Amino acid sequence: VLASACGADKEVSKLLYAKAGIPIAPGLALEVGDEVDIDRIVEICGERCFVKPAVNGSSYGISLVHEPSELPAAIAKAFEYGDKVLVEKCIEGTEITVGVYGEDDVRALPIVEIRKPGDCEFYDLDVKYVDPTDIHRIPAQISPENYARAQELACAAHRALGCLGISRSDFIVSEDGPVILETNTIPGMTDTSLYPDEIRHTKDMTFPQVCDSLIRMGLRRAGIAC
Repeated sequence: VLASACGADKEVSKLLYAKAGIPIAPGLALEVGDEVDIDRIVEICGERCFVKPAVNGSSYGISLVHEPSELPAAIAKAFEYGDKVLVEKCIEGTEITVGVYGEDDVRALPIVEIRKPGDCEFYDLDVKYVDPTDIHRIPAQISPENYARAQELACAAHRALGCLGISRSDFIVSEDGPVILETNTIPGMTDTSLYPDEIRHTKDMTFPQVCDSLIRMGLRRAGIAC
């Protein structure tokens, strides 16, 4: 429960990532009633930045800001979904996601590269729940060094948040390497979801086996023999 609470609050999770040495995007948090200092936001995040609810998922309330004049409306939109808003620099690069599986000895799954449709600026709600055939690319087309580093960082994020069983962390692979965006501690398990797609590309386990294993992990933690 604590891991999911920390993962759901993007400001808290960024603090934990930074403490664990995981690269994060420059940004700042705003709460209801805070003075919105546009100049300070631009100084920290740049003119091109993302504005998002700090505690939300599925891309609800997110805006990609292209110039400072768009910030007030984007911030107001994000506040419609909660009392805290996160503004982050837009990191340019390849978007990927890395699933993690395991209990004590965790492992990273094959990395998915997320290819956005030509008319979509980012991986938003309209894209997440469509046929993944043309959107999910496995394996991700990134360098071997960035591939290994992203898997390492996904496992580090899993541990930093205190996750158990599974998680899935999103990154942008910039020219300087992977930068973490967020961790989903309860990743989707639908036909179009990313985590099951990663499992399908492993060589030593199936989706039913993973589900069975997760149930057994939960029972063991509850002290129930299985």
